[in-house]
Amino acid sequence: EYANMTEPLGKKVFTGKNNTYHTEYYTSGYTTQSYKVYDIHVDLPMTIGDRFLDEYNKPAHGMMSDLDQFRQFFPGLYFTTSFGKSTIINVSFTSLNVHYHYTEAGGSSTGEDTVRTDALRLYITPDVTQINTIRSSNQQLLEENDSHTYVKSPAGVVTEITFPFSEIHQELKSRALNLANFTLYALPDAMENPLVKISPPDYLLLVNRDSLAGFFEKGKLPDNITSFLSDKFDATTYSYKFNNISSMMNYYNRTMGENPEDLIYYLIPVDAIFTTVQQSPYSYGSQTLTDLNNQMWPTAALLDKREGNLKIELIFSNY
Repeated sequence: EYANMTEPLGKKVFTGKNNTYHTEYYTSGYTTQSYKVYDIHVDLPMTIGDRFLDEYNKPAHGMMSDLDQFRQFFPGLYFTTSFGKSTIINVSFTSLNVHYHYTEAGGSSTGEDTVRTDALRLYITPDVTQINTIRSSNQQLLEENDSHTYVKSPAGVVTEITFPFSEIHQELKSRALNLANFTLYALPDAMENPLVKISPPDYLLLVNRDSLAGFFEKGKLPDNITSFLSDKFDATTYSYKFNNISSMMNYYNRTMGENPEDLIYYLIPVDAIFTTVQQSPYSYGSQTLTDLNNQMWPTAALLDKREGNLKIELIFSNY
């Protein structure tokens, strides 16, 4: 309806990491981080630039004289992808650059005529940017497997973990639990192309199945009893670490009575937002978790559940 998809104005082959990029900087408090923004340049026909020039040269600059007429003259461009594997573009901004040159009379340092070059840059308005659809096939991920399990966003694939609390409860009758370290390991997929693979989520939320309803809707944060936030994904050890979940064990030991049930928790990919709190202008400040949401960016991780690799390190002290 809006574009003739059989005759595109231009095409460009790209990967998840093109060679063309520029560096941008994000500052929060006293901390500045740099990150790469990859550019995809598409050459368009010269006829588009000729149309702009012809219209501009008309009396009173024709339909380029005001914004409403210009929108009729040039409604815009439609960008889409045709085919590929595992690459999703997060568009920061889109611009149309019309390059041109002109002669400036007496413009040189010696007073002679000189040729100048410039470009007309038109930036897309943010309200036009849209996400069409993301198709995700999850049936294979949900099948029972003895060696691994999955988490994936935004597809909603989570992992269920059962803590054998009925067994741990027997130990807590005569001893105090001081520390319970829980670490999950992911399995790198050697067959994945590193240029286009979907990365593991930065954070996982460990939340009691009975406490999940309303958790995100009410803007809750982990209480370190029914919910815990992992440390940031460690790309060196390929692991997620929950430093100490002993408060969970001790809480249910006090409240469940003599016939405790096993605890069922979910692992969910989340987007964690931290704010730097400055105590004084001379301190580095500390990072405080201020917001937690379902991860909507495409992420996936293959979690190792082979025997001996999924365990909790418990440290007790005798009464």
